Amino acid sequence: MLKRLISSIITITLLSFSFSAMGANIKKAKEFYDKAEKAYDKSEFSKALKLYEKAFDLSQKYEMYFNIAQCHRYLKNYDKAVFFYKRFLAKFPSSVYKEEVVKQIAAMEKALDEQKAKEKVMGRISVITNPEGAEILVDTFSGKPEGVSPVVLYVTPGTHLLVIKKEGSKTQTTKVTVDKGEMKFLELTLVSTSTAVVPKKDPVVIPEKDPKKDPTLITPKKDPVTAPVATPFYKKWWFYTGVGATVLGLGAMGYFGKTALDKQSEYDDKNVTGANQNTLKTLKSDGEDAALYSDIGLGVAVIAAAATVLAIFLTGDSSSSDAGTPAADVPSAKTFTFFPMCTGTFCGVNAMFRF
Repeated sequence: MLKRLISSIITITLLSFSFSAMGANIKKAKEFYDKAEKAYDKSEFSKALKLYEKAFDLSQKYEMYFNIAQCHRYLKNYDKAVFFYKRFLAKFPSSVYKEEVVKQIAAMEKALDEQKAKEKVMGRISVITNPEGAEILVDTFSGKPEGVSPVVLYVTPGTHLLVIKKEGSKTQTTKVTVDKGEMKFLELTLVSTSTAVVPKKDPVVIPEKDPKKDPTLITPKKDPVTAPVATPFYKKWWFYTGVGATVLGLGAMGYFGKTALDKQSEYDDKNVTGANQNTLKTLKSDGEDAALYSDIGLGVAVIAAAATVLAIFLTGDSSSSDAGTPAADVPSAKTFTFFPMCTGTFCGVNAMFRF
């Protein structure tokens, strides 16, 4: 009995640590997601991409494929954008964004084919700024920018004047000479207009002998990203499973406990009247088995109740969310597995909760 009780306590303790770790992961993922949303709204797509990826690693919310694809699209990483858009459609084939995503995939795949020919006759300039989000103009001081940093620009071979503008920062200019089929990198730090006079840092232009492919496409209209929608814990199947397991465990404890008491009483009566030893041994064995089953029922009830309470405490009303697409289109990525388990020394309930 003591050994079984210790095993139950150890199981409950391990469950507590497991739920605590998963609760911390979901909380951290939400922080990354909120930061990514702010960076996305500021057109800092490189920063937003890294934060969305961190949120996905912690939460495993497949809706995040859409957000990641959006960032790659604005960063003009169209091969990667196509990949994540297709992964998104594979997970959510009935999404309200399906028609728009299919159009984007078709347009980007067409552009990739066109750019293979363009790379042979054009030069390329990769522009990276700190902070990101600067407008890049080529051979002009006004008009529509050719792109927003970080960006790769396709230009005709020769010398070009690049004008880098960002609200709150001083405008910078530099000349870059590029040959046919060549790619050069331009890295510079923007200087805030509110700071004191700081010596201007010369841009770094680095030639690249073996340039990597970088497709281009007119940026489509930004699609919305729906914020997470909370679902109450008492509407989750695992809540009712935990309650059911607790009730069954208590029922088993009561039934087998009463059986054990009846067998003990019958054993005492027959022992007094001098019944044969075989009958007494049978009664004793049946009583011990009933007592064991009663203990197991109690253990199941305790573990089930503890696991359910821990799940409610750690997940609360936010035990499920549907981010990235409307709730009707997106099933929850979290799963709760709750089943009995027996080893050579004890029986209990195994509960697993994945965010």
